[in-house]
Amino acid sequence: MSKCFNECPKGQGVVIKTTAKNGAKAPQKTSKFNLEARASYPQVMKIAMHFSKLTKCPKDIKFGTLRGHFLAKLNDEKKPLTNGQVSKLLTLKAIPASDLKSMRAYKDFQSS
Repeated sequence: MSKCFNECPKGQGVVIKTTAKNGAKAPQKTSKFNLEARASYPQVMKIAMHFSKLTKCPKDIKFGTLRGHFLAKLNDEKKPLTNGQVSKLLTLKAIPASDLKSMRAYKDFQSS
């Protein structure tokens, strides 16, 4: 690993190059990720776990509610949950307001 401080062009900061331990160039891993492809059940579980572990998660919304909501979105015939939506949801730091509203409306519907 090498760093350049003074020899870096102005405005570029620190350049860090990483190589394997033996000095050989590390292989570049490329994978094709289709953002429009339908999401999977493990991705739904990851979303539910992500939001349930947040400190900003409301106390009335539990893991099962989150899983059920996003599973329903996954199984939607007209507009299913996609990989792009999953990656966007996993970057959020709070549950989207529209999802929160629909989860609470469903809970109210079930209780009455």
